[in-house]
Amino acid sequence: MNMATKEGKPHKCKHSGKLFDQLPSCKQHERTHTAEKPYTCKYCEKSFSQSSNCKQHERIHTGEKPYLCKYCQKCFSVPGNCKRHERTHTGEKPYSCSHCQKCFTCSSDCKQHEQTHTGEKPYTCKYCKKCFSHLGNCKQHERTHTGEKPYTCK
Repeated sequence: MNMATKEGKPHKCKHSGKLFDQLPSCKQHERTHTAEKPYTCKYCEKSFSQSSNCKQHERIHTGEKPYLCKYCQKCFSVPGNCKRHERTHTGEKPYSCSHCQKCFTCSSDCKQHEQTHTGEKPYTCKYCKKCFSHLGNCKQHERTHTGEKPYTCK
């Protein structure tokens, strides 16, 4: 009996060896290694590795917002954005900083906050190699090199 079957996960990624209990999950994972993007937006030709991401993207074009806040009826195109919004009504903050226990409504905000403690600066300017803890700050800085001015005054 091989190890994959013994653990109840008979499907093995041919690139990393990671085990999966379902073949579609394994195939989806393998695309992270191959960069294969078999799902294409029917409106703009942008490609995706997962059909769910393609469908979610297509809502940008259609304006479809099927996820409704159960507190105020605001509509969202992405279920996670709806859940995050609902926390503004409930006050739920399920993510806490491992350094100071400050709480956050979403994991990405918590992770970004934790960088203030660790000093991690994962975003690097492609022109001068200066490092930033926030992607937005890095992109804004890069415009000092390119002269790009993406916003216009009204």
